[in-house]
Amino acid sequence: MAFARSGTAVDAAAGLSAGSTSNHFRTRDALFDALVVRISERERRNWDELARRAAPTTGAELAAILSMYAIQATSHHRCLTLGRYAILVESGSRPALRDQLLRTGAEVKHLGRALVAHNRVLRRWSGREPDHELLDRTGAAPAGHS
Repeated sequence: MAFARSGTAVDAAAGLSAGSTSNHFRTRDALFDALVVRISERERRNWDELARRAAPTTGAELAAILSMYAIQATSHHRCLTLGRYAILVESGSRPALRDQLLRTGAEVKHLGRALVAHNRVLRRWSGREPDHELLDRTGAAPAGHS
């Protein structure tokens, strides 16, 4: 895995001149932090593009969008998905990286909270208010319900 190797190995894998990685990221932790931010930004952009094209008005439409996102994540955006999983594996032995992932994950939880708290589709689909106890356990509870 290129992530766990030296800057020279990263340069070679990316087709860059020797020392390029070190010029931009002085430490391995700085490189990992940048990767987490970049992967998060790209995944968020991919979701936003998909959601803009098809704003769901029914539960079936919402399910279709979620399915399409999963299909894209394992096909067109496969390298991005593999990068995310490589970072997750690496975080098992790097506490600072794990902390960065938790911060990034908090942003995803915030989006989930907003979706559940404000999305008429989910309420119409389920016919009731969200199960806040379940959402608390998954980390997606709306603010004020934890």
